[in-house]
Amino acid sequence: MKKAFALLLCLVMILCAVPSCAKTADDDKGATLNVYMASELFSFDPATAYVDDAATQILGLIYEPLFTFDQNGKRVNGCCKSTRIVDDEDKGIHYIEFNLYDTCWSDGIALQASHFVYAFKRIMEPESHSEAVPLLMELKNAEEVRSGDATIDDLGVYDVGTGTLRCEFDHKIDYERFMDYMASPLLVPLREDAIRKVVNWSTNATIVVTNGPFTLRSFDYGVQMTLERNAYYRRDIERDGVKKYVTPYRIVFHYDTAPEDAVNQLAESTVLVDGKYPLTARTTTEMKTIDTMTEMALVFNTNKETYASADVRYALSLALDRNKIASTIGGTPATGLITKGVWETNRSGKTMFADVSGEVIPAAGDASQAKSLLGGKSGSITVTYKANPEDEAVFQYVKGVWEGMGFSVKGDPIGFNSNNKDIVNDYDIYNDVFLDRYQSGSFDVIMIDYQMLTTDAFPNLAHFALKFAGGAMDLSVTSDEFELVPHISGYNSEAYNKLIDDAFAETDPAKRAEILHNAEKTLLRDAPIAPLAVYKTGYNTSKELTGLKTDAFGSLLFKESSRKGYYEKEAAEAAAAEAQG
Repeated sequence: MKKAFALLLCLVMILCAVPSCAKTADDDKGATLNVYMASELFSFDPATAYVDDAATQILGLIYEPLFTFDQNGKRVNGCCKSTRIVDDEDKGIHYIEFNLYDTCWSDGIALQASHFVYAFKRIMEPESHSEAVPLLMELKNAEEVRSGDATIDDLGVYDVGTGTLRCEFDHKIDYERFMDYMASPLLVPLREDAIRKVVNWSTNATIVVTNGPFTLRSFDYGVQMTLERNAYYRRDIERDGVKKYVTPYRIVFHYDTAPEDAVNQLAESTVLVDGKYPLTARTTTEMKTIDTMTEMALVFNTNKETYASADVRYALSLALDRNKIASTIGGTPATGLITKGVWETNRSGKTMFADVSGEVIPAAGDASQAKSLLGGKSGSITVTYKANPEDEAVFQYVKGVWEGMGFSVKGDPIGFNSNNKDIVNDYDIYNDVFLDRYQSGSFDVIMIDYQMLTTDAFPNLAHFALKFAGGAMDLSVTSDEFELVPHISGYNSEAYNKLIDDAFAETDPAKRAEILHNAEKTLLRDAPIAPLAVYKTGYNTSKELTGLKTDAFGSLLFKESSRKGYYEKEAAEAAAAEAQG
């Protein structure tokens, strides 16, 4: 997962093998950039992969939605070239048309509006599970589709031309806000033909096709993952140079380099970007940091007897000192569920939702109140978490606090399993066991990375409400009515459901925001989820690196990255090699 001072972003240049002649700016494919990372991403399904912050960094490089957010939270064009809004109250016609850029997938197939249609319908299928459901609930017939009262073909999303996507609505909505939703990293296009090749398509590097600036070239478990320029991204291959839209040729993410080695490489000026610091060095090493919209959080399984009581869950949350957790991972205390980067109403208001919320949970915790709420209750707790140093350190802290309250606490660290551990190559499939555990609800308490889905508070709160939870229904049962499935935690509160329903129906932005603040307070008091700390992306750069950008989610964007004097250095090294014989 990408943590401040933890996600290991250490980018160096690998020079090509000694060339026979110098490359020029016209014939060179571009630099290869090495990035050292702490944790590996094993699922490339953008609709479900966002419980690990590594997904934010990697998937944002290989997939592209209709829009994206820049580092200031401003919506900018992604795949969408232009829009057309039709809002005719008399005729009852309300829709947005998104006209797409001419671009292609990594295998050369043209991007089509039908690929967005497929991806959106896949999310909204009643038998599928995705926390992206709240982003699409304003579509025509969306509620009926999710409840099983209408077919997926009734959903208001269509391709009205190869390059035009239409989203229809039952009534007038806030169209600007919906277009902001379309910048969510979960709402990217997908190809049905690629997904249906094999059951585990999202974990097989050889069949994943992507529409973003980079594509997945190879994956070697425990060693490295290679992204390569999508040669078809926005580009007329007959007319445009290979570096017109994507400057670097390759990005190699390394997982087998010790943090101390990365520190040494930076000191020796062989490193362009370095964020791979051991825990012991994080308080003594100066780094650049950018805020993210992801936080470490604990999710309680409310179906288990120990966590069925809201008082018990809240007490366990309230007992934790989030200042200590934040200092451990190099982040900031999470005193609410909604992070900075999410607007109070919209970007033009320039007010952050989190600033208005204030401390929904005290950063320092309140051990005295926590013990009072427990009233002597205790039990056994198993905490499931990813097997990495940062999560292990936070678990040990949580364990100590909860044991001090009378609970018996043990850890369940999860790594990743291969379907064939004797074969490690590009064709091997790796199973994201942690994601499987989370989605199936097979946990007592689980430590996840909770990603903001967009810059509006509603979708980030709504999937804890029954109608918006995005759980998969069992449509195989013989019944006239299908029951909605609550959030993975099992949380289902009538009071909270009503707050989210009211916010969904409210058209006044200020009143809507007020309802959502009440919803956040209610949710964190009921505590199916306990936010702990908001991550920061920490890194250092050399003067040679150029073109590195960031986005609102705190990801580093390499699309325009290069190195000063790249071609001149290539030429000098080639000349030196030739002179040596």
